[in-house]
Amino acid sequence: MPFYNWEVYCGTPAWRDVEANTLVFSGNATDLTAVVNVDGFNIGTHLGSGDPGVDQCGAVHAPNIMYVSETVCSKDGGNTTTTVCDANIPSTACSFRIKFTDTGSVVVSDGRMFTFNGIDRSVAAIGVLAYALEQGQGSTAFSTVNNYNSVIGGDNSTSALALADQGSSTEHYFYVAVSVQPTSPGPKTFFDFGVALVYS
Repeated sequence: MPFYNWEVYCGTPAWRDVEANTLVFSGNATDLTAVVNVDGFNIGTHLGSGDPGVDQCGAVHAPNIMYVSETVCSKDGGNTTTTVCDANIPSTACSFRIKFTDTGSVVVSDGRMFTFNGIDRSVAAIGVLAYALEQGQGSTAFSTVNNYNSVIGGDNSTSALALADQGSSTEHYFYVAVSVQPTSPGPKTFFDFGVALVYS
């Protein structure tokens, strides 16, 4: 039976299932309640028990990737910057990984990660600008995956982040780095991630 898990590298640290928690993008590396300023980018990424709820990261917070430009990011809240490439964003520096498993070995293709409004998977989240990349695929620039004003977002071919095809296995992993910016005041609780792929 096929199954998806969304996992975050935190705690001891180690990869752990998000489970019933929420991935929270905040304005502080250690405080999930800190607001991200309008037209600013996330300085911290956390596991929260709600929106945002209580921090569930453990001793080590989830890694944070902050967009600086299409080809530049920061991994420490903007104190230093680095060019976007696999060497500078290792798998354990990614915002999360998507784990796809099946009882038998399968090949996966046509995978995609997308953002949406939490209700209709074809509709972008309002008030959020989001950039993403898949680690391990030679990416040297971010892709825009959500920009409601430009009709970018949702499970659409022009918006979703393409995930690399993978050969036969019972376990498949996709490592994704995401950075977000609020474009209007207020909480952005109607902002979710989704994934889809073909397996055979």
